[in-house]
Formats: sequence, structure tokens, C-alpha cells
Amino acid sequence: MEGAEFKVYEWDDSINAYKESALCTLKYDQDSKRYVTETPVERTEDNAGKFRIVETKLPKGYQCPWSEEIEVKEKGTVTIELDALNYPERSLTIEKKIKVDEITWAHGNPTFMFAVKGTDRNGKEHSYHRAIEFTQDYVAGHSVDGFVTLNTVIQGIPAGEYKVEEIAPVMRYILTDVVAGSDNISIIKQDLEEINGFIKIQANVTADLRDNDGEVVFVNHKTRYDKVSHNTTVINKIIKSL
Repeated sequence: MEGAEFKVYEWDDSINAYKESALCTLKYDQDSKRYVTETPVERTEDNAGKFRIVETKLPKGYQCPWSEEIEVKEKGTVTIELDALNYPERSLTIEKKIKVDEITWAHGNPTFMFAVKGTDRNGKEHSYHRAIEFTQDYVAGHSVDGFVTLNTVIQGIPAGEYKVEEIAPVMRYILTDVVAGSDNISIIKQDLEEINGFIKIQANVTADLRDNDGEVVFVNHKTRYDKVSHNTTVINKIIKSL
């Protein structure tokens, strides 16, 4: 597909490494639907026929850049065809479910924190953090059968495998269940203790986002109502200036 960019880097025997500057950039050919060199690259004594092709720009909506090293040993003109695999960006929906009659607004807006960490198909590590905050206005308009749910969607995740964890437990709430919302979510649950009639659990959640988007639901119950104090969070946004 169009929208990618590939550069060819030449080996340098004198430094035993590839040169920092690209030898050339491949051009997209509309007829063959391929990226090709405009002029042949040449095998010399200095490069020993070694080249590295690096995807320096990906098509929109794709992640996991491709690269490959080649070595030309044959004499004469050699045509080499390579498949450069990219993978569509994935999204992960994390849903929080709590009981409406367990909310005490004097305790502050129930706010839950999540961490998502893992590696993409190229083995590169990625991490994401999100918060879900229930407000009075939202709960008033979205309660169903005594429960209210709210989600956060992490978009643009490189295809790969990730761990999903609820972190920084909310005051007075405990995690009581985790439910897969899609087939590519695997969950291992362990009962920890009973607190005021609810079983607190620990959950190991894995989202296989290699081929599809994912969705998972975390269920919490309130077990303590003592005193009046606030639970809240502040989300800082980092803005990159040019």
C-alpha cells in the first residue's frame, strides 16, 4: 500500500557497521504496486554487498515498522523481492462497572486507574495509563438495573500482547470480578479474602491485540462507608510544541 517510506543503508567495512546516512530512498511504483530503487544499488569491496532496508514511515493507521538486512553475493544484476509486513493499529476498551446504590458522593467521584503494558509484534515495549471517573451527572443518566458502567478506549496501540491491570485501588472499593468483552482477552482470577460480604480478587488479564481489538470489564463493589473524605485524580497532559 502507499504511504510508507523505505530507506536503504549501506554497510561500511571500515567501521564494521552500516552508514548513518541512507544510500537511497525507495520509490512507490504505481504500476507494480511496489517500492523500488530508482537506480540499482551496487556491490563494492567497501560494502561487501550488505545492505539494510528500513521502513522509516508507515501508512496511516499502521504500526510496527519493518526492516531487513540483505547480502548480495551473486555477480551481475540481481532482483530481490521482500515482503514488508505492517499491522493495523489496535484499540482496547476498558469498562468499569459499579453499583449505583453503593456510591456516596460525599466520598468524592469514584475514580479508577488502569495500566496497560506489553510488547508489539516487533518486541518493542509500550505502556499506557488511563482513569475512569464517575460523576453525578453521568450516573444519573446511565444507570441500568442498579448498575452503571463507564469506559475508556485506548486507541493507536501497536499490534501485540498486553497486560491490563487495575492499579491504585479506590478508597473503600475492591475488585470483585473481571469479564472478557472479546474472545482475545484471557483472565486468571484468584480469590484473596472476603470483605463485608464480597470476595476481593486478584486478576491476571492478558489482551492479545495482535489481530483484533479488545474489550474487558472490571467490576468493583464498595465495602466501607466510614468517614467523609474525597477520592479524586488529576490528569496531566503533555503538549509537544514545535
